[in-house]
Amino acid sequence: PALEALIKPGASAVFDFTLGNLYFQSENLTNAARHFEDALAKFPDYRRAQKNLGFVLMRDGKYKEAIQPLIRTLALGGEDSKVFGLLGFAYLNQVRYASAEGAYAQAAVLEPENAEYKVGLVKCAVGTANYDRALALLEELLEQNPEKENLWLLQANIYIQKDQPAKAIISLEILRR
Repeated sequence: PALEALIKPGASAVFDFTLGNLYFQSENLTNAARHFEDALAKFPDYRRAQKNLGFVLMRDGKYKEAIQPLIRTLALGGEDSKVFGLLGFAYLNQVRYASAEGAYAQAAVLEPENAEYKVGLVKCAVGTANYDRALALLEELLEQNPEKENLWLLQANIYIQKDQPAKAIISLEILRR
């Protein structure tokens, strides 16, 4: 693009950021990340570049690498449910359940109707063997979303973990119907 010609070492980080966004929109994640990183090399406190770098890395499945730019986004004041939710997902994929739970909890506070954040909290509770908390969260989710088959299956699996096969069978029967 013509924008490439404007990008020089002394040029504004906005040019790198804008080009990164264009690449991100076209799913060219490698070049998007490179341009967001170039923008951050020029201006490390560029919150939107930190945020978008984190989003690109998450989309590319680079969860561990995405954690730092997402944390930096939060430190720079970019606190929104999506950043917290993605941070929770990144931590969950790193098997860092306590950190994931904290991030998902913040996301759920900011966007309480988002079922994905609550499912993330359930997975954190299961990961730490806090099955009673997981079941309590699932009850709330199932009241709001009784048609979601994956929730009934998750509930059945937790009952199996708790060695309560009769309750697991009930969940599976509800799922079958």
